[in-house]
Order: sequence, then C-alpha cells, then structure tokens
Amino acid sequence: MAAYTHFAIDRMLDSLTVDTRERDPPALRARLAGLGRPWRREKLDFGDYSCEITTPDGETVSAARKVAVERKMSLDELCGCFTAGRDRFGREFERRNRPGRRYICSSRTRGGKPCSPGRTAAG
Repeated sequence: MAAYTHFAIDRMLDSLTVDTRERDPPALRARLAGLGRPWRREKLDFGDYSCEITTPDGETVSAARKVAVERKMSLDELCGCFTAGRDRFGREFERRNRPGRRYICSSRTRGGKPCSPGRTAAG
C-alpha cells in the first residue's frame, strides 16, 4: 500500500471494521453511527478496529493487516494489560509485531475524554 497523508486517507475511507470479539454495547453502536461511515464485524488478527479504503485508482483495500486500533475504556483496563492480563496482551503485541504494521492504543477517562489529549502510542 502506498503512503498517503491522513487527509487523503480520510477521503478514501470507505468503512470501518470492528473485531468480532469486541463487545457490542449500545454505546459502541452510537459511536459508530456518529462517525458517518458504514461498518461491519470481522475477525481481526490484532486490535479492535481497522478500516477499508478505496485508493485513488479505484482499488478497494482492507487495512486490517497494516493498521489497527486497540481500545481501552479506562486507565484501569490499560494497566490491567500490563499486570494481570499481561500474557494475553503480550501475545496480541507479538501478532501485530511485523514490519509495516501500525498499532494505536487509545484509552479514555471515565468522563469519556482522552487520557492524554492528542497523544497516541504507535509501534
């Protein structure tokens, strides 16, 4: 896949992919509806969310093997990944640890605001 700016990717973004193991509460459906893009459930090898884009030459491409977002609802959940859930989280990081893959971990406070506005972890 060629390199594109985030502006170009936003224009090319066709749909979102939600991992089949991700919980499906009404709040998730509301967030997805608010994004104004179609979405579907599919098993992802790593992460909770990915996307599908249509390139400028008209090719539809799944980004699931290249980029994923891991959602954590709170700092407590994120911290749990490095303590009690460390083995499972470590296996997930190993699955995504291949050249050319991007992994973004996002967490929110109880009020729904980013833990650190404007900051993400990518590897």
